[in-house]
Amino acid sequence: MSSSFALPRKLSPVVLGLHLAMAGVGGASFFASASVFAQQSTVNIPAGVLSASLNLLAQQQGVVLSYDPSLTNGLRNSALTGQYTFEQAATQLLAGTGVALQPTSTGYTLVKNSPTGAATLKAVTVTADGEPVYGAPAAAGFSAKNAKIGVLGERSLLETPFSVNVISSEQLESASVNNLANLVRLDPSLTSSFSAVGYYDAVSIRGLSLNNWTNYYKNGVLFANQAKTPFENIERVEVMRGLTGFLQGFAAPGGAINYVTERPTPTWQRKAEVVVDEFGTFMPGIDVGGPLTEDGRVGIRINAAGGQENYFVDEVETDRGFASVALDWLATDRLTIQLDAQVDQREGTTQPSLELNTNGQVPQGVDPSRYLGQPWATYDTLTREYALAADFRINDKWKASFKINDAHLYRDDFSANIGNIQPNGDFDIEEYKSPGETRDSRNMEFAVRGDVNWGAVRHELAAGYTQRKLVAAFGDGVFQVAGTSNLYNPVIIPDPMTQAPDTYVAFVNRDKGMFVSDFITFNDQWQALLGLRSSDVEFFSVFSPTVYEDTVTTPTMALIYKPVPSTSIYASYLEGLEQGGTAPNTANNRNEQLEPVTAEQTEVGIKTEWFNGSLITTAALFETEVPLSYLDQASNVFGYFGTRRHRGLELTGTGEIWEGGRINAGLVALDAKALNTGTPANDGKVPQGVAERQATLWLDQATSVQGLTAQFGVRHAGKRALNASNSVFLPSWTVADVGLRYTTKLQGKNATVGVLVQNVTDKTYFNEGTFRNIYFGSKRAVSLTASLEF
Repeated sequence: MSSSFALPRKLSPVVLGLHLAMAGVGGASFFASASVFAQQSTVNIPAGVLSASLNLLAQQQGVVLSYDPSLTNGLRNSALTGQYTFEQAATQLLAGTGVALQPTSTGYTLVKNSPTGAATLKAVTVTADGEPVYGAPAAAGFSAKNAKIGVLGERSLLETPFSVNVISSEQLESASVNNLANLVRLDPSLTSSFSAVGYYDAVSIRGLSLNNWTNYYKNGVLFANQAKTPFENIERVEVMRGLTGFLQGFAAPGGAINYVTERPTPTWQRKAEVVVDEFGTFMPGIDVGGPLTEDGRVGIRINAAGGQENYFVDEVETDRGFASVALDWLATDRLTIQLDAQVDQREGTTQPSLELNTNGQVPQGVDPSRYLGQPWATYDTLTREYALAADFRINDKWKASFKINDAHLYRDDFSANIGNIQPNGDFDIEEYKSPGETRDSRNMEFAVRGDVNWGAVRHELAAGYTQRKLVAAFGDGVFQVAGTSNLYNPVIIPDPMTQAPDTYVAFVNRDKGMFVSDFITFNDQWQALLGLRSSDVEFFSVFSPTVYEDTVTTPTMALIYKPVPSTSIYASYLEGLEQGGTAPNTANNRNEQLEPVTAEQTEVGIKTEWFNGSLITTAALFETEVPLSYLDQASNVFGYFGTRRHRGLELTGTGEIWEGGRINAGLVALDAKALNTGTPANDGKVPQGVAERQATLWLDQATSVQGLTAQFGVRHAGKRALNASNSVFLPSWTVADVGLRYTTKLQGKNATVGVLVQNVTDKTYFNEGTFRNIYFGSKRAVSLTASLEF
C-alpha cells in the first residue's frame, strides 16, 4: 500500500510511548494483592424484599454493608441471576428505587439518590465519611437510567423531554459492537449513511444524516468523524434523537452521537482481550486501570490494541494501532480533574461504492465480496485527541464545570471510484487523490449549574459559554479517469503515480455561543424546561465568494407530566442552527459548502419504567422540518432544493423482560417528504436514502448452563429511494444475527468467550445508498471475542 506520508506499519512514537506507559503501570500493579480486585461471582437472588436481598448478597460475597433501614422500607427487587461483582449486583437490585450504593473505607453503605442521580453516576465522588473513592460507571447494568444531556448535564431519562437512548457497556458487549456501524443493531432510529468498506462510518438518525463535523462528541466535546472511532475504551454510547441545537450547539438536525469513555476503577483491574474473525482479523488488546495513590485520589485507566482488521470484501484490510490514557484526580473534596489522551493510526485498502448504471438501474449480480478497488487506493489516517475536564462543587446546590479538547485528524485519501457503469458491468476507474488532509477541532465549554427554590417551586438553572473551531485543510486533489474495469471480472491497473497539488486551509468554522436554561419542578407531577441559545457563527470557505457571519438565537420549550413516579409524558419544541452540507467529490461543485440553516422540531412522548426500573419503554411522535439538500441527478450539482419534513412514530424497549431475558428492541415508522422542491415531479417524494420503516431486536437470554447466554438479533429496513423522483429504489431487507457468550473463572479470574454469526442466512442486500453511492451490507461473518482478567 502506498501513502504520501508513509504511515509506518510499526506503531508511531506516540502509540509506542502509550504502550510502554501501559506496560509500566500494568507491571507495577501485577504484584498487588489479589484482594484489591473486584471479582465477579455467580449471583442468584430471587425477587423479594429489597433489604433481605441486599443482606443476602452481602453475606454471599463477604462484603460489609451498613445502612439506615428506613431507606429500603417498602421496597422490593426483581430477581437477579448471572455473573456480577458486588457493586454491579447491588446497583441492579437498587435500580429505580431512588437509593444508591456508595463505597466507604470498610465496605459499602446506601444513600438517597440526588434528583439527577449524581450519587451513583459521578466518576469520582466522596463517601459520607469524607474518604475519596471512585464511583460506579454511569451506565451500570443492561439499561441505563441517566444520560448526559448536553448543556443540561446529567439527568434522569424519565425527566428528559427528548428521545435519548443510552447504550450501556453490557449491551455493547452482548451485541459485539466494536464500531459505529454496528450500533444499528441496538437502535431502530439509526441507519448507516456512509458504510464504504475500509473507510470510516457515519449514521443517520430518524432518516436525517448527521454532519461529520458537528454531530459527533466524545465525553460531551466535539470531534470530526472522518476516521473510524476506536471502541476499545468506550464505556457507553448516548444517542440523542432529533434536534440538538440548544443542547449541543451548531449541528445537523438528525441528532447526536456522544461516546463516553471508560474511567479509572475503584480497585486495580487488568484484562487482556482479543477479537478474531473468519476474514483474518486479529486484534489483541489490553485494559488496565486502578488507583495510583493509597488514598484513592488519583486513578488511571489505559487501553491499547494493535493488529489487523479485515472485512467481508477480499483484499480490503487495515493495519492499526491504538492507545488511550485516562487520569482522574480528586484534587480537593470539591474539585475533580479528568485528563484524557488517545491516538489511533490506520493504514488500509478500501472498496469503492456502486452507482446506478447508464440505464439508470442498480447493477445486478455483483458479488459483495469481490474486490473492485485498486491496491494503490488506500485510506490512511492518524488521529490524536487530548481533553481536560474539571468539576468544582461550589456548595451543596451549585457547581461549575469546564471542558476543553484538541482533536487532530491527518489523512491520505486515495480512491479508485467507480463511474460510468455500463449495462455489461464495464466501468471507469476514477482516480481521486488528496494527500495530507487535516481536520483540527478545538472546543471549550464553561457552565454553572445549580438549584434555587422559590417557594414550593424548584428551579434547576444552567448557564454557560461554548466556543468551537474547526479548521479543514486539503488541496484541489486529483480527479481523473485512470482506466477501466468490470464489475464481474475486475482488473488491477498500475498506480498512475499522479502528483496532487499542495494542501491549503479550505474551511474555517467558528461557533461561539451562550446558553441559559431553567428546568422547573412545580410539584411531583409537573415539570417544565425553558432554554435559549445564542450562537455567533462564522464560516469561511475558499469555494464560496463570501464569508458567512450571523448571530442566531434558538429557543427550547418543554413540558413534562408524571401521572405516577415511573411514567413521564412530555411535549417539546426546539429550534436549531444546522451546518450546511458539503458537496461530494463527484459533484460538479465538489467541496462547496452550503450556508447554515435553521431547523424546527416538535415532539410528544411517553416514557415508563417497569418492574422496579428493570425495563424501560418509550414512545414518541415527532415532526422535523429542515431545508432539503442533495446531489441533483440531472445537473450533478449539490445544493438546497426545497424543504424536507420528517414525521414519525418511534417505539423502544430496553431491559429485562422476563427472568434471564434482556432485550433492546424498537421500531421507527417515518413519513418523510420533500416539499417545494421547484420540480413538481419531486414534490411529495421520499428524500434520497431514507428508509421509512426500520426495526431492531436484540435478545440476550441466560441458559440453563451456568455462565452461558445466547444472543439473537434481527434488523429490518424498508426500501430506499435512490433519486429525488423516486423512480428507482433499493429493496427492503431483513437480516438476523445469532451468538453465544460463556463466562467462567480460570484460576479464580474471570474469562469470557463470545461467538457471533452476523447475517446468519448470508443474505445479499444493500445496506444504504443514493444514486451515486450504493453500499452492500456484510455477508455472513463469524467472529470471536475473548477476554481474561489477570
